Amino acid sequence: MTPAELVRFQEHYRRLPDAKLAELHAEGPVAFAGPEIWALLDEEFKRRAISPHPIQQPQYTGAAHGFGSRDWKLFLRLALIFHLPPLLVLVLAFILSLAPGVGPVVGLLALLPYVFWVNIPAIPLARFGVPYYDFQEFGAVPKGPMGLALIILFWLVVAFVATAVVKHRRARP
Repeated sequence: MTPAELVRFQEHYRRLPDAKLAELHAEGPVAFAGPEIWALLDEEFKRRAISPHPIQQPQYTGAAHGFGSRDWKLFLRLALIFHLPPLLVLVLAFILSLAPGVGPVVGLLALLPYVFWVNIPAIPLARFGVPYYDFQEFGAVPKGPMGLALIILFWLVVAFVATAVVKHRRARP
């Protein structure tokens, strides 16, 4: 091995990150073409005082990099899960109330999921004094489009938080 080649190897080993240098060092002297190259690697390893058994720190990949396409897909699915059933229940209640032989009680029973969907965010908002809700027999009822928009926003926030929790748990080792 020429002295110029040894200098190139030495420069290469100095540019390597600690983890990669430790990985090469763990292979031992038999993995290298000559004892001079192993001596350069071992010298750099000792110079940096790298532990042969480094403590692996948990790496949270992507946690600070925003949502990826997989996360947005999950968010959209959760948003649909939270918003589509109440709309389907309203359609079902309307159809059942018009069907012959089906009484209005069945239509009212079909409205129960909608009542929960509305009241979970609306009752606390009404208790805090938000003026867009009116208390009636089945809880807080939105007075207009702004009340309904706040309910929709609440469920979107729930879907977003659930997506962020899943993303955080997925990023953990």
